[in-house]
Amino acid sequence: MLEPTIDFASIEKIVDGAAQRLNKDGFAVLQHVASSKEIAEIRTAALRILGVSGVKRRELGERGSSPQIIEIEDVLELSPGLEKCGFFSRAKDISATLLKANVEAHYDHIIFKPPMNMKETAWHQDAAYGRRLTFSSRRLHWWLPLHDVSEEQSCMRFVPGSHLTPVARHVPAGPTSDALKTEVPEGALIVACPLTEGSATIHLPNTLHSTGPNSTHKPRMAFIIQYAARTYLPRFAR
Repeated sequence: MLEPTIDFASIEKIVDGAAQRLNKDGFAVLQHVASSKEIAEIRTAALRILGVSGVKRRELGERGSSPQIIEIEDVLELSPGLEKCGFFSRAKDISATLLKANVEAHYDHIIFKPPMNMKETAWHQDAAYGRRLTFSSRRLHWWLPLHDVSEEQSCMRFVPGSHLTPVARHVPAGPTSDALKTEVPEGALIVACPLTEGSATIHLPNTLHSTGPNSTHKPRMAFIIQYAARTYLPRFAR
């Protein structure tokens, strides 16, 4: 596979386009923001962590005979040195420009969806998970697939404009799930965002989003990181 070219002179254009989409829709697609080498580095770290039996796992689907949607938090903490990967400094700079503030990496995790897994990631707003009101509108959330991802393989999908709505009522996604879910407004437009390797989506905390089933014979793996406007108030949780 050819190494995607990251034209640093075009980052300003990327930011300008993303700012317009974020203001209008609450999400944006950023093309070619990570190189193949960077993706491989993150993927290697993620696969190593997935292979460690003692690492805490959350289930975003339903617990049963086999995992449906595996989540592992604090990947950067579990992978010393990974934060030096060039993608993270680039994502931080873009986030700081879009939020018009100094930012810091606030929370990261990987989500692994096995092949032929028909469980959807429930519709939700990330702000529903937050316990610190000071961060609810000052975060940018990155979703970076570690390979090409299609609709059939469970790419991200969003409800445009939902970032302008309050945090809706959320309930557990299921009796044995660690995830939350909410209802999509009737008649809402849903936009799916298939991506090529090295591209990412970004969205705001109140933006409604989900991923569909993985109906392919390949696993789907994504790295998620949030950048938050720096604050001197104490952190208690996500």
